[in-house]
Amino acid sequence: MATAIGLAAAWVWIGRLPSSGSPASIPETGPAPVKRSAAADRIVRITAEQQKVIGVEVEPVRLEPETILVRVPGRIAPDETRFAFITPRAPGIVHSVSVRIGQDVKAGDVLATIESSLVGQARLDLLTNLQAYDVALAQARWQEMILRNTNELIERLKAEDTPEQIHQKFADKPVGINRGLLLTAYTAHRLAKANLGRKSDLFDQEIIRGQQLEETKARFDSDLAAYQTLLDQTGYETGLANIRAQQALRQAETAVLVAREKLQVLGVDPDDDDYLPKGLMQPVPAAAESAGLQAQTAAALAAAPTQVRRPSSKVPASLYKLKAPFAGTILDRELVVPGVAVEIANRIFTLANLDHVWIEANINPSNLVHLRNDRHVDVRFTSDAYPEQEFEAKVLYSGDMVIEKTQTVTMLARAENPEHLLKPGMYIDVTVAVHSDHKVPSVPSNALLSDDDRWIAFVRIGPEEFELRDVKTRGPGEARAAVFSGLNPGEDVVTHGAFKLKAELIRMASSDSPS
Repeated sequence: MATAIGLAAAWVWIGRLPSSGSPASIPETGPAPVKRSAAADRIVRITAEQQKVIGVEVEPVRLEPETILVRVPGRIAPDETRFAFITPRAPGIVHSVSVRIGQDVKAGDVLATIESSLVGQARLDLLTNLQAYDVALAQARWQEMILRNTNELIERLKAEDTPEQIHQKFADKPVGINRGLLLTAYTAHRLAKANLGRKSDLFDQEIIRGQQLEETKARFDSDLAAYQTLLDQTGYETGLANIRAQQALRQAETAVLVAREKLQVLGVDPDDDDYLPKGLMQPVPAAAESAGLQAQTAAALAAAPTQVRRPSSKVPASLYKLKAPFAGTILDRELVVPGVAVEIANRIFTLANLDHVWIEANINPSNLVHLRNDRHVDVRFTSDAYPEQEFEAKVLYSGDMVIEKTQTVTMLARAENPEHLLKPGMYIDVTVAVHSDHKVPSVPSNALLSDDDRWIAFVRIGPEEFELRDVKTRGPGEARAAVFSGLNPGEDVVTHGAFKLKAELIRMASSDSPS
């Protein structure tokens, strides 16, 4: 009891010690106390024993990078890069529906099948053009072989190979009708040349007259002119026929590509279609085909079969499939059943991949400066649905347009959602922590006290003296708060017991005021 009375008596003297530190008694009655200075009004003096009683604890001000906290409400939204409205690419009649709301699907899974006359006509057009392309390709191959072999034959004729040598060399090389025309003219030319040689010998021996020699020479010149004309004409016409064949091939190829594109616009992949023949590929461009043929032998070219395009008889030409473009979950489905007519504007299914979601939060524009470097930003959020669980996200976008009604900008962050706990539309509490590289004085958050529209803190300036400081800060953080003025690194700031020191300072000020 005596100890308690002593402590109570000692508490009365807090803040009333003279500047020298020696105790002095203050009578209950007598002259009014001397007015304290402004600096003295901000100092609380308390003994070590009293500090222990009220639990005063201090911690030095540290110099460390600032962490800025921004707390805002937010909501869960689907990742728009993995969110799709599945609509029919061609109008038609629903044939079957394969999925339900909430069902998980993989990329390429069939969601529904639809019968469409547009798709049927596009498929038939593609088959027709493919067949025409096969014919044009075979013709182009044939004409290219004919041209190459004809040019080679003309070179051998000009080199005056014997007919036996030519027959042996071109026995397995297609030349077309040029073989008969050229060899016939070549044989006639050789015969005329031989006749002219014999007549020349006979004329030299004076066996025949000069008139007979002249007649033979005239026939030789005529045959030679016809033979040379045939060589030139055959080379030109064969080259022209090859050009026409290659042009026809390019036209057929273009028609196939256009037909393929029309089918793809309607949502059907020509290379993965049950109606079209398996292994159907895009036609090889004529230039590439020609380059490839140059490296092949004539025999291989002659033996190359033409591809036959035959449709499947099991699948109607008008039936096509709606497939999932990516793996995800069916979030919504229109009331579609077999027999219902659908148009290209109908959103038959809503598909989203919820393995990760977006976090949408409205941020005050004044905080945008802190979000410039995404590497220094941590986003955490909680939901009332999971009160004991905290989720993390990574900033994707910090907004470039201010929403007029709220005068905020939208921040987007991405959160992993492997267990699909986070549902689109769910409201959440978002905390954005921005870690700065710039070091500033830092104190524990509980060292700061709110005093109307300002922040204050108590600093130990002596073993039994504590000074009130006005502090400029952004406010308490989760654990620590950055201080921009009022505190210096190394000073001891009160972290526990500051409220009691503030209360005593107020009591001292009221007791010093004249009654």
